[in-house]
Amino acid sequence: MKTKVSIVKGSRNPQEAEIKEMVQKAIDLIGGIDDVISKGDRVLIKPNIAYKIKPGESELTDPRVSKAIYDIFVERGVSPVIAESSASGVDGEAAFQASGYYDLRDQGYEVINLKKKGVSKVITIDNPKAKVLKKVRIFKMAKEVDAIINVPVIKTHDHLPATLSLKNIKGLMPDSEKKMFHSKYGLSQAIADLNLAVKSQLVIVDGILCRQGLGYPWSEEIEMDLIVAGKDPVAVDTVLLQIMGINPEEQRHAVLAEALGIGTMDMSRIEVVGEKIDKVKTFFKRPAEALQSILNLHDFKLISDEKTCTGCRGAMYYFLKSTDDQGKIDQLKELTFVLGKHETAPREFSELNKEKTILVGVCTEQYKDLGRHVPGCPPFGSDIAGVALQGEAKQPYED
Repeated sequence: MKTKVSIVKGSRNPQEAEIKEMVQKAIDLIGGIDDVISKGDRVLIKPNIAYKIKPGESELTDPRVSKAIYDIFVERGVSPVIAESSASGVDGEAAFQASGYYDLRDQGYEVINLKKKGVSKVITIDNPKAKVLKKVRIFKMAKEVDAIINVPVIKTHDHLPATLSLKNIKGLMPDSEKKMFHSKYGLSQAIADLNLAVKSQLVIVDGILCRQGLGYPWSEEIEMDLIVAGKDPVAVDTVLLQIMGINPEEQRHAVLAEALGIGTMDMSRIEVVGEKIDKVKTFFKRPAEALQSILNLHDFKLISDEKTCTGCRGAMYYFLKSTDDQGKIDQLKELTFVLGKHETAPREFSELNKEKTILVGVCTEQYKDLGRHVPGCPPFGSDIAGVALQGEAKQPYED
């Protein structure tokens, strides 16, 4: 039997009542939820609340989508909770407040910041079939519920090339573990392994306001007015990537997840119901394309890999955009910026000019003799500017 992925298109700028209708229709099109969720179950609704961003700014799961899911489950006799932890280094309380999720809490919805002290213990579980993530540290609540409802938002990512349902499960882990996905395990395999240990029983995707290009605040909004749903996160991500105009084979962690038996990328085994992919397809701008449109990348070089964490990438993008805004981008001509934990020196390192090489963050410290080093984990954009433009860095921030 084929796994179903539904695509529901709403009107432009749908409001709360219509969003609930879209979510219900998306669920109905995939055959309902009786095969995965029963009356009386406790379910965890897992949105993306990674940053301190206002509702409707499209980098995070719209609280109206999470509210609609919550209401639908309550009507079916299911006991839901909305739970998430913000991105590594982000104040979870501030993120929940700014994003509108604590407004839902004030209305009587159960909303939990997993980072808040005493809310949920961190436990370690075995993951014997994994390739690199043999033990998984997660918030205990993720294992106490009967089902996880995965509610990502559609947006590009600077390495993956998109961050969708498989990656969204990272929010059920403490910050210390999230960081090791980059520094120790390798992001793609770790995401695939995580989905072996922590399974989504249902994926409902917020595709109303989406993001393309660089991360917030420089990414561009795309209004798609979609809700996408399915019970196989690999199949859902495969369909989403096609909607975004991205070859699914480029999403390495989806390929690895399929190899682990988590789901399928084979379109002959996926039945798309509702709208057709071609009817809603929109080609999303990649981060490299977005940078190219802002800067002349031919004048300087970036060396990075998938072990470069979000912190260093964000700091680098902030530095580049700020430098461009200040009219100083020409001062970066012929410079090379190195980011990430390179376990062995790439071939390019042998060609580096020490005076024109900027090594960014603590992970590049092992190669600091090859150029000028910017300390910090992560450094601020201003730290990078200090080394690249003036030749000295401020002290790294320590909390």
